[in-house]
Amino acid sequence: MNTVTLSNGVAMPALGLGVFQVDDASRCEQIVRDALRFTLQRGVIVIPKTVHKNRLIENMDVWDFELDSEDMSQIAALDTGRTEIIDHLNLDVVQFLNRHKIHE
Repeated sequence: MNTVTLSNGVAMPALGLGVFQVDDASRCEQIVRDALRFTLQRGVIVIPKTVHKNRLIENMDVWDFELDSEDMSQIAALDTGRTEIIDHLNLDVVQFLNRHKIHE
């Protein structure tokens, strides 16, 4: 199974971010903002995880714009019907997670 090493040194399964995966790192901030805004506009409460103050501020900076109905429809059409973060139905992922120590 392919893995990606996170900034904290932990190797995680390379599952990608589905429709929000991009090659250009400079676009990531806007894509994350759009994903957060899309979720909020659908009426879903969002609690983005971060331990970095600057990222927390960036994540909260989604109230000065709104996605139009065309953007909302295009993003909604990308729904695969399953999670792109952790696929609990994938045996390789489940076995990896069961081997991963989170505490000493």
